[in-house]
Amino acid sequence: MGFSDDQLANGLGVSVPTLRKYYFSVLKRRTMQRDRFELWRMETLAEQANAGNTGAIREMGKIMERRDKARLAAALAAGGKSKDPGKKAAAKEAAKQAASEGWGGLLSPGYEH
Repeated sequence: MGFSDDQLANGLGVSVPTLRKYYFSVLKRRTMQRDRFELWRMETLAEQANAGNTGAIREMGKIMERRDKARLAAALAAGGKSKDPGKKAAAKEAAKQAASEGWGGLLSPGYEH
């Protein structure tokens, strides 16, 4: 668990591109299996906690705290990114600024000189 593509390729005696080409389904299942293991681990801890095992209760609390911290860190990292506006959005913003910077009536519809 937790092996990189390089480590797996070295262990199988193939190159990384070959690993990705012929073992792509195994690589996809790798992440799924990790999630399944974590779920099984939590289920086992929950069963032990229901039976009164205080160590299992503590361990579940630690796991939940770590997962909550990781989720919050990911949300903060994703929310803090400033997205560059596209061409159309930048053009609209430039037009709004031009209208508010002294052009006033010259940019209004129906202006005649």
